[in-house]
Amino acid sequence: MGIKDNDHLSRIYLRKYAIIHHSVIDFYTSDLKGFYAYLKEYNVEVGSYNVNPDDPAGYGGLGFRDLDGNDLSACNINHDLL
Repeated sequence: MGIKDNDHLSRIYLRKYAIIHHSVIDFYTSDLKGFYAYLKEYNVEVGSYNVNPDDPAGYGGLGFRDLDGNDLSACNINHDLL
């Protein structure tokens, strides 16, 4: 079987309890707000800036689409430290 390159759904998954799509590829940035502003500045198609306002650490993420239409995401959560 395997994943076909032209299968758009192979690069995202749907969270069961939250009706949102997530990229399989999640980049890390220590400055999520700055990265969001950078993407917007260069007119990248970007989703909402998702940070829990009640979280003192300010952890969150965002989704964006590259020039080829691939869904990608970025977060400021360092999973190695959890």
